[in-house]
Amino acid sequence: MSIALQHGFVRRNAYTPDSRDAVSGITLHERDSRERGRPSMRPILLTFLLLLLAACAGSGPGKLAADACVSEVNQRLAGKSFDLDARNLAASAKLEEGAGDIWHLSTQVVFDRGLSTEFTQNLNCRIRVENGTASVLSLEFIWAMKDLKLPE
Repeated sequence: MSIALQHGFVRRNAYTPDSRDAVSGITLHERDSRERGRPSMRPILLTFLLLLLAACAGSGPGKLAADACVSEVNQRLAGKSFDLDARNLAASAKLEEGAGDIWHLSTQVVFDRGLSTEFTQNLNCRIRVENGTASVLSLEFIWAMKDLKLPE
């Protein structure tokens, strides 16, 4: 038997806010919040923690190498219509065997997306990452034979 003070009156058998429902196992405060349409704090906290974790995961030498590659592609293809998936490029980052500071990255680049002249090329980048700076060693565009349009 619990006693709670509510609006200045003492009530017997009243539930305290942290009492748990015997069926669902949630606190009565949580149940009341859900019934009123208010979200509980747990999903909000979980979402915040996941976003924080995702923000921290996007750093490191692989991300630095991908950023350098994207920057170089933007410089080389200035004035051209192209689409490059930077997340896919960063996810492909691998250290070359025998070289502890050279990264190999690859992805596809789509030129003139949505137009009748749309074509795709494979992009390979080799990047050296030293002391927090990245420098492009090579940038290679590889044509896919199926995308070549032969003269008629």
